[in-house]
Amino acid sequence: MPEGEPLTPRSWVVPIVPLARTYGERVLAVGDAAGQVKPTSGGGVYFGMLSAQMAAETAVEAFRKGEFGAERLEGYETRWREFLGLDLRLGSLLRRLFSRMADRDVDQLFRVLQKEIRSGRLVGSVSFDWHQGLILFLLRHPTIVRLLLRSCWDQDAAVKH
Repeated sequence: MPEGEPLTPRSWVVPIVPLARTYGERVLAVGDAAGQVKPTSGGGVYFGMLSAQMAAETAVEAFRKGEFGAERLEGYETRWREFLGLDLRLGSLLRRLFSRMADRDVDQLFRVLQKEIRSGRLVGSVSFDWHQGLILFLLRHPTIVRLLLRSCWDQDAAVKH
């Protein structure tokens, strides 16, 4: 870029779906670049740090063996998917369901959650870093499941007409 020219800002969205493959010949994709992001919030620092640790362990093994091919690095993907996979899949499911909800259903969802918070039943399910417990609580709650399913039926009916 010639001196004195203003920089052109560049931006992109944070991927909320992991890459199909996060390793290759002499390369490991980690964190936001690999789509290791909580689908429910878009947060990626915690999952990125966990994945970076697994990538570092894989890299150390590769250096010890002097092998940096995809076959050697594939273990990284196996590790992080086993560790984060369920949370990512559940979060993606919930995000898709929530994105279909009508405003009235979102309002009702928050009223139900307020009752659950006041009763103390929700407290043990909530973790800032891990959303799996909360998601499973929501998917086991009969009223919330009805709201989620109604949103699916309402949209399916709207598409058919």
